[in-house]
Amino acid sequence: LFSPAPTPPSAGMKSFAASMGGTLGIVLASSLVLSLSR
Repeated sequence: LFSPAPTPPSAGMKSFAASMGGTLGIVLASSLVLSLSR
């Protein structure tokens, strides 16, 4: 998933947290839409 690039661990953790937050936001939004459409 992640290529071993010579980046500092803080930047890697920041991008990883951003991708995780985006995925969580998408999951929460889709579940909210599903609960509203019922």
